[in-house]
Amino acid sequence: MNEKKNVTEILHHLGEDNFPFGAVSPPIFQTSIFSFPTFEDFQQAMGDEAHHYLYTRGNNPTVNLFETKIAALEHGEQAKLVSSGVAAISASVLAFLKAGGHVVAVKDAYSWA
Repeated sequence: MNEKKNVTEILHHLGEDNFPFGAVSPPIFQTSIFSFPTFEDFQQAMGDEAHHYLYTRGNNPTVNLFETKIAALEHGEQAKLVSSGVAAISASVLAFLKAGGHVVAVKDAYSWA
């Protein structure tokens, strides 16, 4: 399969099943929190946050689908989207920094922050 066709397949089909109400594109979940039918369901979700939707900044179905597509487009195992540039910088640095390690940076690494 040539690269252009592969990209088209990824963008249009990867990670997508039948959308509600016959929609041709995935729904966008614009919510900060998710509800649960019972308190027991909520407690169970709290014990396994990686596989349940609790708070959008940590996990969201729209973001998860986009991460899957980005990883496939980049031929990677996973992709991680974050909510800000500072979060991206922190995640990148902390992924490689070991306990007791050092970071050498300019005084104002993020100008006004």
